Amino acid sequence: MSHARTLGRDEFREMAAVAGLSGFEDVPVTLVIDFDEWIDRAFPTPENRERARSMMEACVAEDLCGLKVWKEGDRLKFERQSLLFRAVRPPR
Repeated sequence: MSHARTLGRDEFREMAAVAGLSGFEDVPVTLVIDFDEWIDRAFPTPENRERARSMMEACVAEDLCGLKVWKEGDRLKFERQSLLFRAVRPPR
């Protein structure tokens, strides 16, 4: 398993405040992800890897998963929406 869950925006804001940071900003970004590089980070079993690939390939013709999936040659790619967070530590 790669991770249990992704922290939400409010959780990041709270962590920044607890750390004494201010001026918290978040900027939406779109990341292009290569499926093979992405899936291999989780060290799946061969069966789970193929199952995930099949599910993702099913989204190429019709965006069933909301990730804008496409192929570049034999590479499977998708977009992931994310947020970049920025906060400032006040001078001491």
